[in-house]
Amino acid sequence: MRKSPTRALTKRVLTISMSSSPRSAKRKRRDSSNDEEHQPEEIRRSSDYWFNDGNVILQVETTQFQVAKSLLAMHSTVFRDMLTLPLPSEEPLVEGCPVVVLAGDSAEDWTHLMAAMFPTSYFRAGPIELPVLAALLRLTKKYDIPGIRQPLVERLKQEFPTTLEAFSPIKDWTLLPAGDSPNETVVGLINLAREIGLYTILPTLFYSLDFSDVQDKAFQLLSEADQVTCFRGYATMLKQNDLKSTAWLKREPGKAVAKDCEDIRACRAALKSLAYTHFLSVEGRELILEPWDERWGKGLCERCLTISRKVFDIARDIRWAAMPGVFGLPEWEELEKMDFE
Repeated sequence: MRKSPTRALTKRVLTISMSSSPRSAKRKRRDSSNDEEHQPEEIRRSSDYWFNDGNVILQVETTQFQVAKSLLAMHSTVFRDMLTLPLPSEEPLVEGCPVVVLAGDSAEDWTHLMAAMFPTSYFRAGPIELPVLAALLRLTKKYDIPGIRQPLVERLKQEFPTTLEAFSPIKDWTLLPAGDSPNETVVGLINLAREIGLYTILPTLFYSLDFSDVQDKAFQLLSEADQVTCFRGYATMLKQNDLKSTAWLKREPGKAVAKDCEDIRACRAALKSLAYTHFLSVEGRELILEPWDERWGKGLCERCLTISRKVFDIARDIRWAAMPGVFGLPEWEELEKMDFE
C-alpha cells in the first residue's frame, strides 16, 4: 500500500520560497579578489519545458521550468497542497507567474521528471537508463507522484523479487540495460535502494554481483560498509556448500542416495562427478540458487534422481530464506515492512 508523504516533508515543501527574482546557485566569496568569482551563475529557462501558457515557474539550481499548476497538482499531492495556498498580496510575480525555488534538487533530475510528465511519445521504447530511473524515483518519492513512481517500483521488485519462485539468476533485465558492466548497474541500484528506502531488492542485488574480479572499479562506488557486506556475503555463500546442504552429493563410499538404488556404483560415480565439477568448485557459488538442471541427473537411476531433486529443492529453499542474513540484512518479511512503499 502506498504511504502518504510525511507531515515533515509536506511542511518543508510548503515553505519553499516564492520569489520574483531568480536566485544565484553560487554564493559570493568574500575572500576572493577575482571579480568573475563574485558573479552569480546565470539563470536560464529550460529549452524543452518552458510553456507560455504555464502559470508557475519552478527554479531548480539555475534552471527554470514554466508549467501549469493543474498538471503538477494532478501528478503530485505535495504540489497540490502547496499550490492551493494563497500568495501574499505583496508577492511579486515574473511574467504573471510565481517562482518556486526547489532547494536541494538537481536540475538534471527535474529534466528527467519533466520528460516523464510531458512524454513526446506514449510508449517508452527499451529499458530506462539508471540515471533517469534514479532521478524519477528520487523526485517522485519526495513530491509524492505515485502515477510515475509506483510502476517503476513494481518493475524493480519484479526484477529483484522476494520469492524464490519469481527469481531468475540470469541478468535478463527488462527495466534496466546491463551495459558493458552489469556490476556498475547493480552497484548503482544498491546505492539507490539505500537512498530511497527500497530494502526488499537489496538481497538479490547483492547476490547478482559478479565477484570474479575483485578489482572491479564498480565495487569502489559502494559505501565501505556495503563493500564489507559484499565480500563477507560472498565468503558465506562459498561456505554454504556444506555437508548439510549437499549431503545428497557426498554419501559415504558404497552408498547411493536412495536405499533401494538400482545401480550403486553408477550413481556414486555420477554424484562424485557432479559434486566436484559443479557444486563443490569455486564456480559452485553461481549454482547456490540455480534451479535444477536436467543434465545433472545424467547417470543416476530413477530412484536416486527423484530423491536428489527433492533434497536439492529443499536446500535451495533454505538458502533463499537465509539470503538476506548472508548480506547482513533482516529477514524477508521485515524488509517488506521497511520498504517506503
